[in-house]
Amino acid sequence: MNIDALNSASQVLIGLFFFYILIKFVRSIRVVPTQSSYIVERLGKYHKTLEAGFHTLIPFVDEVVYIQDMKEVSINVDPQECFTNDNVQVEVDGVS
Repeated sequence: MNIDALNSASQVLIGLFFFYILIKFVRSIRVVPTQSSYIVERLGKYHKTLEAGFHTLIPFVDEVVYIQDMKEVSINVDPQECFTNDNVQVEVDGVS
């Protein structure tokens, strides 16, 4: 094997390694949108919950494992008849 070919192959591997490290550092910067929470694990164990805003994580140590959607969902509640304190029958309807 030629020394020049070995040298260029090692340069390619070093370049790929640094590219991988760069990607990991870029992915450690997180911007959490409103109405969302990110669950972070440090070394496989729960560490914290990220609320809305800009956050930085430790590469190779911290990992976002779940994105919790905090948006409110409305459901219809069927009308119900009930009695008030003075025995008047009323029908109530609500959205929960």
